[in-house]
Amino acid sequence: MLNKFMHMILATSVAWIINNYRRLSIDNAKIKAVKCYVLGLRTVRETFICGVLVLALLLVIFGGLILVHVGIFLLIPSMVVKSILMIALGAVYTGGALYFLLQQCSEKNWMELSSADKLVEQILKERK
Repeated sequence: MLNKFMHMILATSVAWIINNYRRLSIDNAKIKAVKCYVLGLRTVRETFICGVLVLALLLVIFGGLILVHVGIFLLIPSMVVKSILMIALGAVYTGGALYFLLQQCSEKNWMELSSADKLVEQILKERK
């Protein structure tokens, strides 16, 4: 009788240990998968940023430079108010485009767009 009871306790303990090990292994696998996903997202984000920034900033900078040069050109003969306005518009367009690009390329924005922040939060909640 005592021998069967000891076997039952031993079997229950082994089953409990195996179940906990399986749960921890699955949790660790989920964490590693989320880590790979976030790192992959970071790589895609950085590639996107490089491509978009190079193309868009060159376009915006050239447009701003053209407006500044036209404004300076118009400033010399006269029409002072029009030229200052063109210089100011060139600066505003360039600054606005830079601000927009920086907002769109932020890591926080990419985490929200891809729902990676929710995924990380969910995995961390399950871990506790």
